[in-house]
Amino acid sequence: DVLFLSGDRPEQLVASLRPETQTDVEELDYTLLSDAEATAAIALGIAFRTRTTGLKLRAIGRDIKDSSLDKHGVLPAPAAIAIGTDGKIAFAYANPDYMERLSADELREVANKL
Repeated sequence: DVLFLSGDRPEQLVASLRPETQTDVEELDYTLLSDAEATAAIALGIAFRTRTTGLKLRAIGRDIKDSSLDKHGVLPAPAAIAIGTDGKIAFAYANPDYMERLSADELREVANKL
């Protein structure tokens, strides 16, 4: 199973995605989940505090009301975590630079090994 965890509110999960990602969600069999309270991000150790991002997003008209950024001042670092059938973490990747993402090929390789 593939789960996509987002810091967006449930009603914004699909709307906040780029059009090509929305198509991917429809074509691929994975589930979008909301972590607007940042509970999972904090528990996974991938949440980081930011003081200026919320102000910048509000200034350009982004709706961050009730998001983890608005409520808690935290954002999740982009991460990929693969859990084996034994329930143990088999692979983990996180990078606080949101521009540096794990490539689809790298993730596919990890999945194939599982």
